[in-house]
Amino acid sequence: EPQGLRCGFSAFSMKEKVFPFEGVSSLEGKSIGAIDDYFYGTEMDGYLKEHRGKPGYQVQIMAGDDALERNVKKLASGRIDVLLENPFVLGWHMAQHGAALGLKESDIVALGPTDEENKQMCFMGFSPKHPEAAKLVEVWDALVKAMREDGRLQRVMERYGIH
Repeated sequence: EPQGLRCGFSAFSMKEKVFPFEGVSSLEGKSIGAIDDYFYGTEMDGYLKEHRGKPGYQVQIMAGDDALERNVKKLASGRIDVLLENPFVLGWHMAQHGAALGLKESDIVALGPTDEENKQMCFMGFSPKHPEAAKLVEVWDALVKAMREDGRLQRVMERYGIH
């Protein structure tokens, strides 16, 4: 049962630097901040791999526990033009840490998804090795469906800034 939200990653810029985003072809001449070992979609990952370290391109890959924080700071200071991140993760990060950076959540704008495959719905997965995986799936699906029907799922999503 889908949770009612889209998974995947999007490209973001500061609101004063928004540009038409049509996928990787839109990134020519832009500096990009990404996080190591994330999957941004087949096309975007190919672009990052091809252009990382290539003269004339600025693909900056961060690693570590504070990778997102550093990328947000770089975006805000103009050291990168585009930040690649999951919209829900970035939204939560901005709600928790944006004020300390002198930023509002609305200062950073989504340009669009990084790849068509990143537009799919989110699902919960359970390891097939777990002895009760089938039962867990059944319980999870029933719970999500009931929460959607009685409005609890929407309230939870709103609580975490997911619209």
